[in-house]
Amino acid sequence: MARVDGASADRGVDRSRWGTQYDSDDSDDNASPSLPARVAPSSLVAPAAPPHAPTSSPPSSSSPPLSGGEEVIANDDGDKLKKTDLASGTAAILEQAASMPPIEAVRALRTCIAQCPPDAKSRLLQIRKAMRVPVKNLTAEYLAGYWTDLIMNAEAPNGLSSRDGRLLKPVPQEIRMFERDEYAHAVHAGYVRGREKETRELLYAAWCRGRAPGRHVLATVRSFAYVKLGTVFKDDMPSAALHQGGEAAGNLALQQALKDARTAVAFLPDKANDTWPRAHVALATALEAVSDTTAAALAARRAFERDADDEEARAVLKRLAKALPTKHRELLLKNGADALESWLEEERQQKLPDFLRERPKYYHYFEWMRERLEEHYPALPEEVMDKMLTMEAGELDLLLCYPKALQGQVEEYLDVYRSNGGEYLMSYQSPHLTWEEVKAMKGAGTTGLGMGYSASGEGFVDATRDTNHAMLGASGDGRLTEAERLGLPMATELPPDAARDAYAVEEGTREYMEELETYKADNNGALPSETAGVAGTRRGAILKAAETAAMDVTNKPVGFLDDADDLDGVD
Repeated sequence: MARVDGASADRGVDRSRWGTQYDSDDSDDNASPSLPARVAPSSLVAPAAPPHAPTSSPPSSSSPPLSGGEEVIANDDGDKLKKTDLASGTAAILEQAASMPPIEAVRALRTCIAQCPPDAKSRLLQIRKAMRVPVKNLTAEYLAGYWTDLIMNAEAPNGLSSRDGRLLKPVPQEIRMFERDEYAHAVHAGYVRGREKETRELLYAAWCRGRAPGRHVLATVRSFAYVKLGTVFKDDMPSAALHQGGEAAGNLALQQALKDARTAVAFLPDKANDTWPRAHVALATALEAVSDTTAAALAARRAFERDADDEEARAVLKRLAKALPTKHRELLLKNGADALESWLEEERQQKLPDFLRERPKYYHYFEWMRERLEEHYPALPEEVMDKMLTMEAGELDLLLCYPKALQGQVEEYLDVYRSNGGEYLMSYQSPHLTWEEVKAMKGAGTTGLGMGYSASGEGFVDATRDTNHAMLGASGDGRLTEAERLGLPMATELPPDAARDAYAVEEGTREYMEELETYKADNNGALPSETAGVAGTRRGAILKAAETAAMDVTNKPVGFLDDADDLDGVD
């Protein structure tokens, strides 16, 4: 890409205004390149060491040579070693920094900060105070060149993956700016111009910490640069014709700006630690450039929420809010970005087909159980209905199969609700179903829970026994049996498997009736469902229904089967 500002070819770019490429001297991966000119050691050295200082002992190899005065210390063996006197060296640099050019002064003071021990807080404060003056005098062109070097260093291939940069993902080849001066021009036009004070403060704060600006800052600066690049392509087409990519490259630049802005927001520190709003402003600017006004307004509102005193965030929010519908604008300005975002999501969900809408967890299960409950109790209080729905799924499903048991559970919850209210009901714990209750519901002869809704030996004796008996003549044999021909009475018959099941049911019912008789004899004629603490509860209702079903057996005309092989009940 030859140019980024859309200017005519005959105007040219003053390539010397952005300074020269810096060489990096920072130790960490997120470090900034050093300043262009190194300070001459002779100009920063404190007065020479006293004549009596020994010079025969070589300096320690583990300590790098530092400019400044020298002091004499002794090691454990009593030998004299020559090391830098940081205090005197720093004093000399501070004294000379005021007369240095701003770039050289900043370079020297940054060196002092790097060499200053952590416990020398007062000296560190002096250095930081002295560095404010040269930082204020750094030109906008120099700042743009410095940001460019930081970004190009962050885009350099990663040692572990050449496809990824050190801190920022490389820009696609179609829109990548390979020449530093062109990059610096885009950074100056997109970010530095109009924000000189902010960019100086960012660099000053980073230099005082001995580090370079973070990844979110670099992504923000690159986002502003590519927004400017994309806007030039889209709005200045005659000049854009000079570029091989044309308008398509401009659209790619805007998409790159959007990616960088989202990266900046993702890596933004917590609001409690950093209120810098420029990353959200960059996102709002990129979204506005791609005509996503609502999302841009949301980003601008978040920038304003991060720092309400920021003039640019306030101006961007005011401009974008005017383009919103009245309802959206009122929600955004009065209730904040989260309120508008929630409202937009609800509006989007309402427009979707029912099968595509997002549902809460277990939504369809709760709706199905609610329908089944409303078939029995259509006017339950909402608190009682919610409590029923929070029951264990297997227990609720089992209760719904036995209306008497369901009635006992519902009445128990209603009593608690009427006595103590809905809030207490939600914390009320009803005991889980016991095996005794399950057998009372299914039948005393039940063996296991079975598959689905049936189990072996389930049920009570019926008034009429089921049979698959039919005249053989009707089955296609063409003639009646002798008993059928004579018209003799036919005993109901069951197939062997059904006969065994019926025998298990009747055997369980017989045993249950014996247990009831024993219980009545021991408790003065009272039944288990009438015991104190059981009556009026779900357990009491279940036992009462089982007792009634068992007692009814004595009034049924069908006798008990003597054994599982007695198919007709006739001895």
